[in-house]
Amino acid sequence: MTRMVLFTDPYCTPCGMVKRSLNCMKDERISKIEIVSLYDDVEFAKKYGIKEVPTLVVINEQGGMMDVVKGPMPIKNNIRRLLDEYYGEN
Repeated sequence: MTRMVLFTDPYCTPCGMVKRSLNCMKDERISKIEIVSLYDDVEFAKKYGIKEVPTLVVINEQGGMMDVVKGPMPIKNNIRRLLDEYYGEN
């Protein structure tokens, strides 16, 4: 199953902005996005080379990275496209 993971930091203001935007979206697919704090799972973040937050990563069943979007505005502008592409149109 394809996973969509949003890497964040609790002290990152843009991360909070992205999370609030996701919460406001009227789309049940938003619940499929896993939110991971860099502090909570450092090894997972290292595995995918996450060096800046917020970063949204799409991971395939084998654990390979299929897509990556970095920064609050690119994530906000591309979230519907990514949800449509990987989870089907709403």
